[in-house]
Amino acid sequence: MSLQKKVIKGTSLVLAGLIASSTLPTTTYAQEKINTDRIEQTNIKSKTMNPFMSIGTGYVDKFKMVINSNGVLNLKTTSRSAVALGIGTQTKTVISIDPEIATEFFSTPGYEKYIGGSVDRLSELGIGNDTIKMSKLWNKRTGLLNGDDTAFYDKKTHSIVIYSHQSILSTTNYQNVHLTLDLDKWSKETGRYVERKPFYEFKLQSVKGDCGINWSWGAAESILDHMNGGDVEDSWIENKVEPTTISSDDDRTFYGNAKQDRFNEHETDYTVELLVNGNVAAKNIQMNENGDWKMDLSSYLLKDGTEIAARVIGIEKGTNDGKVVKKQSTTSLYIVGKDSVPWSQWSIKTPSLSDAYDGETLITGILSKQNLQNDRTYTYVVEIDGQEVFSQKYGGDNAQLMIPLFDKQLHKGQKIATYVIGHEPGQPDKKSDVATMIVKENQEEESKWNNWVVKSATIDNAMENSTFIKTTVPIQNKFNARSYELQVYVNDQLIDTKKNISNLGGDFVSALPSGQQLKAGDTVKAIVIGHEPDEKDKQSEKTVMTVKDESNWGVWELADPTLNEVTSQDRKVTGHVPAQSVDFNRNYELQVRVNGETLKTEPVTSDTDYEITLPDNVELKENDEVSVQLIGHQEGKDDKESNVVSTIVQKKELPTTTSKFEFGYWNDVGLVYEGQIFNEGWDMSDFYRINKEVQLLNESGTVVKKVKAANTDWYEKGNYNGYQFTIDKDTLGSLPEGTYTLRMQVEIDGSVVGETDLELTRRLSRVGQLHDNYADLEQVEIQGNVVTPVVIDNHPGINISKVKKEDTN
Repeated sequence: MSLQKKVIKGTSLVLAGLIASSTLPTTTYAQEKINTDRIEQTNIKSKTMNPFMSIGTGYVDKFKMVINSNGVLNLKTTSRSAVALGIGTQTKTVISIDPEIATEFFSTPGYEKYIGGSVDRLSELGIGNDTIKMSKLWNKRTGLLNGDDTAFYDKKTHSIVIYSHQSILSTTNYQNVHLTLDLDKWSKETGRYVERKPFYEFKLQSVKGDCGINWSWGAAESILDHMNGGDVEDSWIENKVEPTTISSDDDRTFYGNAKQDRFNEHETDYTVELLVNGNVAAKNIQMNENGDWKMDLSSYLLKDGTEIAARVIGIEKGTNDGKVVKKQSTTSLYIVGKDSVPWSQWSIKTPSLSDAYDGETLITGILSKQNLQNDRTYTYVVEIDGQEVFSQKYGGDNAQLMIPLFDKQLHKGQKIATYVIGHEPGQPDKKSDVATMIVKENQEEESKWNNWVVKSATIDNAMENSTFIKTTVPIQNKFNARSYELQVYVNDQLIDTKKNISNLGGDFVSALPSGQQLKAGDTVKAIVIGHEPDEKDKQSEKTVMTVKDESNWGVWELADPTLNEVTSQDRKVTGHVPAQSVDFNRNYELQVRVNGETLKTEPVTSDTDYEITLPDNVELKENDEVSVQLIGHQEGKDDKESNVVSTIVQKKELPTTTSKFEFGYWNDVGLVYEGQIFNEGWDMSDFYRINKEVQLLNESGTVVKKVKAANTDWYEKGNYNGYQFTIDKDTLGSLPEGTYTLRMQVEIDGSVVGETDLELTRRLSRVGQLHDNYADLEQVEIQGNVVTPVVIDNHPGINISKVKKEDTN
């Protein structure tokens, strides 16, 4: 808990208080101390010395250093009381360690060997300086013979507590700490890591350790961030989640690689998450073993300028302090089509500052999400009284602004200013407006519970048909370890709670229960609840809004589709869908009807041509009526329909199918045939859409055998009107006596488009002995059958006769 400040003006008043205190009983001082020192003292070693009488000002606490140097966390602090008059004065210094570090490190058996440093403080005589190593002070026994100085870890508050000895007589007091934690060695030897955070927080507070009167200011605060070595890899901080790449070939389907081949991390399952203009569009996208992923966002009807952000989400398989840890990478951005915000219209959002008070050592605020199109990058700057004290790049996403002041404190009346500079390659820089804050006096009224006001949230997005609600919690009061909670309701039903929100607030997205969407007339409510340890919760005023129909559904009209001419030979219906409204995720389907019966309904896209294939069992006839109608869909609304557009089917006579039988010859398998078959109305450019089948017919016209023919483009490159097929010897040997003819049937896209007898055009064989005529091909005896190629009305045929048995008489 932070300390409340008791303001004493002037040294004379302090000295007068000291004189007056000599007449007060010890129990009075003890009670006053309980009222003023609000740090909970746990795990304190037993003491045998009775409380002494003293009086003085509170301590001025400063961080001189917070740095991670080669894996060793170094904390240097100073704590000094300007006046500390009395007998048996003692200093208690509490250094709060970020819970992520403290929980992991201090739960390790034998952690003591990784602790180093020393403590400088007033000597026991009250004159001069004593220095003692932290290793000797750590968990030191106390008592009459051992003294009263010690150091230990308080698990409840994640704090290191250091007591000085009690000075026999003093007029001032101080305690300076240099604490080192060799976390790199600890991690390598134990295999343990600290969860990665943008920064790690530390607090410092010194108070009088005896039971005399003392006045205290709030705790000094500082952070370890990547500027001070808190962004290392392959050390005691768990490695970063690697970002993913993101690409698209059509601005509809997105893909990338997010392989996580890292070490120095807790065992984790990874997926990819996509956001459309900051809203989650797809979660739990799986990667293959190489880290590749793909996701189709066609249903979002993405416009030019839409931002598609991709990030890797990691869910650790184990627990940390009983909690399952979720972590994520930085985002990778893809802009659909052309960037929608040109340089001339680009504006930089202004950061915000939280209230700052006299004596504080940390400047805090919020950095807003910025436009990331055109490779734009950002730098934020912090000034105090016109002098730049900090400048750093940031990624352009929402982030907390945390600026530590080393060996300095803020003073009442100082002016803090911050702004953001935007950079775009090839263009002049742009600058945001400047946010300013005047440092206030840290009076007791700022932290009193009665004066604490919890600020209301704003509802940023509660649109009809939306599946989520966006809210913003503003910067809140930061005293007394206060934290905040956001509750979001729809029609008085609680749908989401965001807990452990810091005083810096932030932007939050609350998803509705699965399958639910906001409807016009729904009531959305947001409440912020403030928590303070050992105090009653406080609540903000309710923020309420009613969901409106902002889609103008009532005036939405569909433009009629066009329909091209349809003939009796067509297998497809074609036309054009004019430009339609795609706002509010509107999407479209086209219904195709023949003679009033709906045959197909297929999705179509605004301002595109369409082509819809008819079902296989439908054959168009002359004078049939074909019609199309566009259907528009909007979530949560009734469908809209265009006018029906129709046409009458026209009869179309296709050119005669032509067959050219080119070659016939024997090979080891059987009798081979090659040639062409084509029709001007056929599209035979795609090998895989064409199926050719040969029917072997007996003298009565009955099909006795079907043989699949291979497609070839030997006669016209890229046009698969050629064929090759073989009637194998087993078939020829099993045929009954008689004469057989050949007929070819052609299918395109699974539908028969024509069939014809093979037409003899060339009278040469090309394997074996050459002949002038197909009929001159050799007779071949196969399994008791004599197979003779013959010509029947200029068509290739086959005659089957039986082998004559020799007369044995």
